[in-house]
Order: sequence, then C-alpha cells, then structure tokens
Amino acid sequence: MVLGWIIAGIAAVAVAATVLYLALKGAEEDADKNCPTTPVGETKKECPLKCDCCKKVDCSSKKTQIPTVTPVGKPVDRRCGGFEWKVWLNLPEVTCKGGWIVQELKITTDRKNKDGSTNFYKTYHYWEAWEVEKCKKVTVWQDKKLDDNDDMYRFSPSPGTKGTNTYIGKVKFYEGSLPADFKKNNPKTLAGILHSTVKKPGFWDGGGTAHNLVSKWDCTDGKNNASVITTVP
Repeated sequence: MVLGWIIAGIAAVAVAATVLYLALKGAEEDADKNCPTTPVGETKKECPLKCDCCKKVDCSSKKTQIPTVTPVGKPVDRRCGGFEWKVWLNLPEVTCKGGWIVQELKITTDRKNKDGSTNFYKTYHYWEAWEVEKCKKVTVWQDKKLDDNDDMYRFSPSPGTKGTNTYIGKVKFYEGSLPADFKKNNPKTLAGILHSTVKKPGFWDGGGTAHNLVSKWDCTDGKNNASVITTVP
C-alpha cells in the first residue's frame, strides 16, 4: 500500500509539472504574438542584449541611429506665411534598451512691412525629444496612438506683411536617458509638452536627418496671398 501511495504521489507531481510547463509555454507564445517579427528575407540574429521580444526581433545595441522623417501629408498653406506640416519619426532598427529621438531645431521669423522695414524678427534654437521604448522603432506617441503625428511645424498667418519663416531641424536617436535639463513645457522653447532644452547635449554631434521647412510670402497688397512653401524631406 505504501508503494502505491509513493507511485501515486510521483504521478501527481509529474502531472503538476506538466501543467505548469504548458502554462508557461502558452504564456510565452502569447507574449511572442504581440512582438514585432524579423522582416521576411532578413536573417534573424541572436539579440546582443536580452529584451522582451528578443526571440522574434533583431534588437539593435547601437548607441545612435539615424531616424526617417515621414511626412503625414503635404504642408497645409494657411496663406500669408502661415502653415501646418506634420511628420512621423521612425527608427531603421528596433532598440533593445530604449532611448530618445532628439531634434535640434533652429527657427527664424523675419517679417517685414511693405516698405521693407522690420515688422518682427525672432530666432529660437533648442533641442526637443521623443521617447522610444525598448523593443520599439517608433515613438511612444505613435506606438500608443497619442496623436496623429510626432512633430508638427506650425505658424500663424501674417496679413499685410511679407517675409520668411524658416525651420531647420536635425533628427537623431540616442540610446539611454536624457540629460536632466530636458524639461516639459520649457518656457525657453516652443516644444510644449515635449522634453526640451536650450543647452546643447553632451552627446550631440550635429548629425542626423534633415527636417526643414521654409515659407515665403508677400501680402503687402492687402490680399490673402498663398505662401511659397518648400520642405525637406
């Protein structure tokens, strides 16, 4: 009888172990279903840094990446120098550790009166940033559908004047944390709720993807004339 109890006990342990194994395996498979996969035609490599989706993703351990800037559409001309232009920011490779897409932005508004005298002149120069979580290649804004764009260049019309609005941006990804001086709602910048700073980050080398817009206009004849807008990309 004792032998029977021992055998029954061993069998029960074996069944419990099997159930636990199948449960863990099922959970792992369910998690994998939510992970991005290696594109067809590319060789899956062992991830150098273990992250949640390493079994299905070639994670990049690169400290920097050059993002792509993808326009949501053509710039919207608000006339007399005004405009709106939305873009998405994406990484070429998934990041294993996570980090930030940083943009250096130089803005110049040069508005003149009909006689050529200065009506308004203002410049801004700052750095702003979008977070990219580990195992992702898009910003949290895009990944969590927080907005219909990552970045939007925008300026109000200036009727009765002429001039040029210039936005010159450089975009690059950096792995890791931001310096402490990157603040949300920084009053020294136009970045709004994005983290931004007017101090050049120690890691910034000036390289990256161009993200530029120039809007020229002349509404000194009193009409609501169209602007001439050029962009890169």
